Amino acid sequence: MKAWLIFLVALWLPSLSLAQDLPRGMSFIGLTAEGWRAFTVDENGLPERVSDLTEPREFTWSPSANRMVFIRADGTISDRQNAVTNTLVPSDAADAFTQIRLGEQGQSLIAIRLFERKSERTALTVWQPRQQRFFDIHQQFGKVFDPDFNDENFLFSVVSCMLDCGGIVQEAWLKNRVTHRAKQLTLHNGIVRYPVWDTQQQRTVYSFRASTHFQLWQTDSSGRSTQLTHSDSTDLWPSLSPSGVLYFVRRAEGRGRLMRLGASGAVEIKLEHILDIRDLEITQ
Repeated sequence: MKAWLIFLVALWLPSLSLAQDLPRGMSFIGLTAEGWRAFTVDENGLPERVSDLTEPREFTWSPSANRMVFIRADGTISDRQNAVTNTLVPSDAADAFTQIRLGEQGQSLIAIRLFERKSERTALTVWQPRQQRFFDIHQQFGKVFDPDFNDENFLFSVVSCMLDCGGIVQEAWLKNRVTHRAKQLTLHNGIVRYPVWDTQQQRTVYSFRASTHFQLWQTDSSGRSTQLTHSDSTDLWPSLSPSGVLYFVRRAEGRGRLMRLGASGAVEIKLEHILDIRDLEITQ
C-alpha cells in the first residue's frame, strides 16, 4: 500500500508545484476571501500581499526602484516609491489610462491612453516625471493594446481590422526607440495578445487564439512562429524571469492558475489562499 501511494504522488508532483522560489519581480492581482488584492514576490521567492491596497484595477511593481504604480477602483493612478504615495492621474481626468507597466529598473512607466475615456482612439504613452504628465509616443489606425518594452523597442498589439475581414485581426508590432520606425512583428491574421520580449532566447512570446482558446506562441528573430502550449484552456499573460523561465496564467473552469512552462510541459504552481489570478508580470 505504501509503495502504491508513493507511485501516485510521483505521478502527481510533475503537474503541481508549491509557490516557492518564484522569481524576484513577479507581481499579479489575486482573488482572496477578502476580494482582489495585489501580490509581489521579492528575494524570499514567495508571494506577499500589498496589505493596504484593496480592489486594484491594475498593478505594476519594480523591486529595483522600490516602486509600485496602481490604478485604484475609482480610476485614480497612484505612484508609490519608498513608501511615499503620489497621484499621477486623478479619477476625473479627461482621458483614461490602462495597461500600466513599469520597466528599466522601475525608471520608466508606459500605458495605453483612451482619449475621452473611450476606446475609439488610443495611444501608447510614457510618463514624463518633469512635466508630470503622459506623453504619447505612438498612434496609428487601429486600437493599441498590451504595451511592453526593452532597451531597443516598444512592443504592443494593434487591432487593424474588425469588419469585412472574417473576424478581429490583432497583431504584435515593434517600434524602435531611436529611429521611431514601427513594423509588424506577427502575421497570424488572428488575435495576438500580451507580447513580451525574451532576451535570453531572442524571441517574442505571446498569446494567440488560433481557434477556440488562446495558447502561447513564440516568434524568433528570423520570423518563424511556433506554438508552445497545447491545451483546452486559455493561456494568457506570458511573463519571463531574468533567467528565461516562462510563467503564465491558465484560465479554465472560471478561474486563473499560475503556471510554469518547462521542458516536460506546463506545471501548475499552487498559490495558497488565492482563488483566481490575473495581470501577471515580471519586472526588475
